[in-house]
Amino acid sequence: MSKTYTIGSLSKISNTPVSTLRYYERVGLLVPQHRSAKNYRLYGSSDFKRLRFIKAAKGSGFTLDDIRAILILENGEANVCKEVKELIRCRLEDVVKQIEDLRHVQKVLRSSFKLCQSSLDDDHCEVIEHLIEKRT
Repeated sequence: MSKTYTIGSLSKISNTPVSTLRYYERVGLLVPQHRSAKNYRLYGSSDFKRLRFIKAAKGSGFTLDDIRAILILENGEANVCKEVKELIRCRLEDVVKQIEDLRHVQKVLRSSFKLCQSSLDDDHCEVIEHLIEKRT
């Protein structure tokens, strides 16, 4: 028989907060295999492996929706790799766009910081003035 874990013990061995495990359960990513006589959630070794996959996938930049799709594909799709490859391609496009956006933010912040450093008047903020003018 495989090892069973309560939500607390699964939390501890996986270094995942109980609240996160409950959230994963609510969104259908993690489903306890059984309930104890006292109605405690009981997870098995396969749930622990699934949780490790979820955490690794999140750490690789996949969204929970991506992870759900991969888990569904894994449970029956013959052409899993093709679908996962497409998910990776889409996620990579998103990351490239986020990097571009962050570079723009970095440029604006550097410019604002230089403006702050050049200002001699502590009672008047050039950055705030500039942002107000930019809004209208």
